[in-house]
Amino acid sequence: MTKNDLSKKTLIAGQTTWLQKISPVLRPGHHTGYKEAPTFWVEATRSIYDHELVLFGNGDFIVEIDKQKYQCSSKTFIIIPPGKEHKTINVSGRPAFRYWVHFDWTYARDFRNTPIATYLPTKPTERLFHRAPDFVPDIIFTGKMSSFSRVLELHKRLCERHNYGNNHEKLTCRAILLEILLELLDERIHNIVIQDRTQKLTSNIRQMLSDAVDDVTAQTATEIPSVQKLLADTGYSYAYLYRLFKKAYGVSPISYINSIRIERAKFMLQDTVLKISQIARKLGFESHEYFARLFRKSVGLSPSEYREKISINN
Repeated sequence: MTKNDLSKKTLIAGQTTWLQKISPVLRPGHHTGYKEAPTFWVEATRSIYDHELVLFGNGDFIVEIDKQKYQCSSKTFIIIPPGKEHKTINVSGRPAFRYWVHFDWTYARDFRNTPIATYLPTKPTERLFHRAPDFVPDIIFTGKMSSFSRVLELHKRLCERHNYGNNHEKLTCRAILLEILLELLDERIHNIVIQDRTQKLTSNIRQMLSDAVDDVTAQTATEIPSVQKLLADTGYSYAYLYRLFKKAYGVSPISYINSIRIERAKFMLQDTVLKISQIARKLGFESHEYFARLFRKSVGLSPSEYREKISINN
């Protein structure tokens, strides 16, 4: 595929008015996320049954779709439709991040009995494909992200709500996904400066705080460092960063960290059989007594009372 072909396909996405008709729906379950692809990582060839938006962060990838190769460098995106044989290769020469979300452009049917993917040499079941509506251009959407930090911030919020939020928060993910798709595909925003310096700074702080919780939950770190230590390398005083963050999000940095931990604790209390002390450790709390006090202050119930209430309601 030539560069001109790629540019032409990318341009089509912005020139049409079809974006006014989309109302995207996320696939339920943990099919929204991000991961660092190791050096020379190759994804096995497969066909998916819905659509997959993939964002590329800090490296170079090749996405091969039906034998056509798409060069996906840093800060680019691609949307892979159902029924296309494809694989992704990290050609960066170093580990590099990918971010993804599985979705449909509109709600046509639910995802029950719909497989995620079929890997070669097995052939997929075509009648189960969630194909795009007729008004969506029949092309491979791909291109450069004009506001990478903005899109990444939205994807981070999408992951938190879709993977760890309550039913209402999961429902709001449709609005976040719509915003992401418009950021990527609407040509009218490409010449607009989305974020000023302070917005970018607060966005970066929020990502750093979220990553610290992720590291503990994934057990790549044993505890969450102090907020002052986390933000020490930004080059700004903690007092200044505190004011910026509080103005942008309405809470202090430590309150933001604790809100993520409490939301994940609620998920673990509902969907796992881990002991309360195990959940506290997994979320980086020094003691389960402190975790219990913070949980009661936030939720109005102790962790054990919350688990019992959820169990009765279900």
